[in-house]
Amino acid sequence: MHNIRSSLDIIIFSMIGKNSDKIRELYFPFSYNLESFEKQLINGSIKYAGNEVINVLKDIKPYNGGNNLLYNIHRLNIIDKHRLLIISHRVAVLTDRQMSELIGIKIINGNFIFNGIGDELVRVSLNIQGNRKERRTVRSKGSFDVECEGDVKFYLGFAKGQPCAGQDVVETLAQFANLAEATVDRLTRAYLSPSNRFPT
Repeated sequence: MHNIRSSLDIIIFSMIGKNSDKIRELYFPFSYNLESFEKQLINGSIKYAGNEVINVLKDIKPYNGGNNLLYNIHRLNIIDKHRLLIISHRVAVLTDRQMSELIGIKIINGNFIFNGIGDELVRVSLNIQGNRKERRTVRSKGSFDVECEGDVKFYLGFAKGQPCAGQDVVETLAQFANLAEATVDRLTRAYLSPSNRFPT
């Protein structure tokens, strides 16, 4: 998280560091809301980056209620820095195809979802295809004791009460990294644009 957030701060510092003596303002302008964001653009050192950079920042909306994925980079970075990111949401899924192979009966649109800590089963969804006797047999069992290896989808998610709660950690971090890279690219091109004008 720190490296992703730092990449955004560094690009802003490289643009305005030589023009501002306000060290505390040399960072990417994440803001709590639109009002505080607009104040930063007017009164903060970010104005030294030029009008095209300001236009990009307005478009990407790095504030709460604007671009929430981008703003969550800021929120999770603060939690990771000053408190602790907790990864406690675990999910394992068996798809209908995998269950059909394990159980030996065709199942359509079915999922076993193990959600939580350990092996606690909290949700089962089955739509069994077959004759009436086969369907009754499967549904009456209530549980299965299957000794078989299967390719079960498994992921770790952010804990309840944190930004991105329940979302896959690896996928979310990849989204953050891709978004930060795209943001740095847009800001760089805006800064180097011939139409970028700097305050005098």
